[in-house]
Amino acid sequence: MIYWAMGLWQDASPPASLWGFTGKDWVMASIALLALLGSVISLRFSYLSNKINRKSAKTNQENARINKEKEEREKAVIRAEVNQLLHEAFYLLGGDVKSESITNYTANPEMIVEAKLKIETAQTKDPKHAEVYARMADYFRAKGRINLAIEQHDIALALNPNYFAAYNNRGLAYRDKGDPDRAIQDYDQAIALDPNNAHAYYNQGLAYRDKGEFDRAIQGFDKAIALDPTDATAYNNRGTAYGDKGDPDRAIQDFDKAISFDPKDYKAFYNRALAHQTKGDTALTKADFESYLKIVPDNDDHKRFINYAKTFLKELEPPLTPTQSPAASNQPAEKGQTHAPPSRQIPA
Repeated sequence: MIYWAMGLWQDASPPASLWGFTGKDWVMASIALLALLGSVISLRFSYLSNKINRKSAKTNQENARINKEKEEREKAVIRAEVNQLLHEAFYLLGGDVKSESITNYTANPEMIVEAKLKIETAQTKDPKHAEVYARMADYFRAKGRINLAIEQHDIALALNPNYFAAYNNRGLAYRDKGDPDRAIQDYDQAIALDPNNAHAYYNQGLAYRDKGEFDRAIQGFDKAIALDPTDATAYNNRGTAYGDKGDPDRAIQDFDKAISFDPKDYKAFYNRALAHQTKGDTALTKADFESYLKIVPDNDDHKRFINYAKTFLKELEPPLTPTQSPAASNQPAEKGQTHAPPSRQIPA
């Protein structure tokens, strides 16, 4: 037996049994061993699978926590905005605006919704409450939510079709949206309601200038100036319209007027500098850009205008010697653009 197992008896046949086990016993033992091995592998796989599932569950819980915190922050922002609107609405409707009352509404979203519904119900029954919607519209426009502002003005005008401020301010919203034609329609309605209001003519002029219709823009500014002859911004904007039309001399006259009424009107100084530059008058251009740089607020809103003025003045300096010259720059100067004051919002 031993010799056979060691392979020394090459011609010998295997014994009928080995260590007391028959061939059938060995087959059964092998099957049992394979089954045991399969069970071990299965258990290992289950362990790894459970580990992965636990990790995935932990990740899902963390994502859920992050999403919940984000949702709570968004709700807080919404509550703050609604709180502001409730102050306005309750004040106009003669309601209670005590701080503790508002705190309750801010802390309870359901109460906010209920209060808003009550306000809307009241407004739909009484046209005088159109002012609430108009104020909400102005608030949303200030926040940059233009479509929502327009919707609020729509409701205000449905409640009070003769609401001058709502037409004017909805026109501002349409202009913000890049729709000067729709804005002009609203300004026309506002002018029909109050032909002696300079603000609507001024805004109308801005909208026509946006469209490139400079003659009609000038007509709007003409009427605004006729109603308010000391309005520096109206002169400045009419000057830009004349400049766009290719009439720098007439533009300079208006910029002169604007500066005479407001010596700190940095936009008029800048625009007059451009008009002098168009005429090729370097000395007057230099003087106006220098005046402009002394009074313009130094912030990002005016950065491109400030850079243009500084570049112009820099180019007038005498050339430096090679030993004095700083590193050269190939970056071109930004093209000058006229400074234009914003449109006029009428208090709701």
